[in-house]
Amino acid sequence: MEPKEQALETWRELNDLVAEWDPLGLIGTGAPRDEYDCLVGHLLRLLKDGATEDGMVAFLNQELREHFGVKGPPESELRAFVARARSWFERC
Repeated sequence: MEPKEQALETWRELNDLVAEWDPLGLIGTGAPRDEYDCLVGHLLRLLKDGATEDGMVAFLNQELREHFGVKGPPESELRAFVARARSWFERC
């Protein structure tokens, strides 16, 4: 697979993880599957840069609050997602 194709596939996989997580329950209530696209590129960059769990949780809290205008899920859920995303990233 060419680098550009690999990068797109990686982005799609992370997008699938975020959509499955559905932190605000938007997709589950009929919102488009691309609702969280704004998170994916930033999360991928954080994973590639080796960001700390705290840094990733802070990013998610801030982005959900500022972009969507609502408080995100509890910190324990954010940390569980970050752990899942890291595990996925280490396998790709």
